[in-house]
Formats: sequence, C-alpha cells, structure tokens
Amino acid sequence: MDAKEKTITFKPGIKHDFENKKDLKAWEEQYKNLSREDKILLETQEQTRQLTRISNNVAFFFWLTVLSVGLSILVLYIIPNI
Repeated sequence: MDAKEKTITFKPGIKHDFENKKDLKAWEEQYKNLSREDKILLETQEQTRQLTRISNNVAFFFWLTVLSVGLSILVLYIIPNI
C-alpha cells in the first residue's frame, strides 16, 4: 500500500469527501463491488443523514423567525409605550 493512499471504509451515514481523484476512484471501485443490499443500506443512511441536516436547518430558521418577530413586536409596540 502506498504511503499516501487512504484506506477506504464505508461508515454509516457518511458519504465520501475526497480531495483527489485517485481516492474517489478507489471509493467508486469498492462501491461497485458492494452487494445490492449494502448499496441500498449505504444510500439509505446517506439520505437519513441529509434529512436530519435539513430538519435541523428548518428548526433553526423557524426559531430564528419566531425570535425576530417577537423582538420586532417588543421594539415596535411595547417599548415605545413604556
């Protein structure tokens, strides 16, 4: 094994993020050798990870909106009356 060559492993919910094309080709070669069920499992885990990120982003922007509307009401209506 080459000193700079990476060991390619398939971790649940983690998609490859390689900087050079040699590592990407090695990943794609190992992906081709996986069974159909393992490919389905890998893709399902990646989709689950993406959905989790999306739902976290939606929750963040929901609470950011609620906070900004609340602060706007506070600044526009309640503070001037004090």
